[in-house]
Amino acid sequence: MRGRRFVTLLAVLALAAVTLIVLGVPTWGDAEVDDGPGSGSPAGGAGADALAGDIRPDRPPIRPVEAMPALATAIDSASTRSADTAAAWSYRRAAVADLDADAVPERLVVASDVFVTDDGEPQWDELHRWAVYVEEDDGARTLVYSAFAPPGGVSVAVAAPAESGRRSIVVIEQGPRRGRLLLATYGGVGRVRLVDAAGEELDVWVERVAEEAD
Repeated sequence: MRGRRFVTLLAVLALAAVTLIVLGVPTWGDAEVDDGPGSGSPAGGAGADALAGDIRPDRPPIRPVEAMPALATAIDSASTRSADTAAAWSYRRAAVADLDADAVPERLVVASDVFVTDDGEPQWDELHRWAVYVEEDDGARTLVYSAFAPPGGVSVAVAAPAESGRRSIVVIEQGPRRGRLLLATYGGVGRVRLVDAAGEELDVWVERVAEEAD
């Protein structure tokens, strides 16, 4: 009797499986795999790194030059619109200066979303998200600049004090197809003004030749 019930159960399960296949419902063996960012598969960008022991953060896709913002735009929303987001990136360099002449120095930070190993070595790709922000002593942050740029493509400096005592922020962006120089002033939390911008779409680079020591 038990043998007949077992055979009947197998027949019912087989009929159910055939029905699912006919209806197009995926089974465990043929279910679709999400290859998007963060899925853990090699196509998503994280799976291959996980096999090597490193998990890189997800990054938005690289956009073509034609889709990049205007030369006089200091913040590229496709890169990041948040200084707090940039503050979470592993690669950061900072300088301390009194930017708004209030006798209290701020931290001027340049950051990139490049993956940094446990040994502190950045693993550079062709393009990365870059950001420049100002951080007050209480942790309040103000975004000054953000864009996609190649490794070493963003340099930041603090200008000499003006007559008012304020120091301008100088951002130099150097890419394979575009060069820009941006000049901004910081007037306190949430108050940044782009006072000057210059840039050109680039055609041909002149090769840099290192001078040999005598």
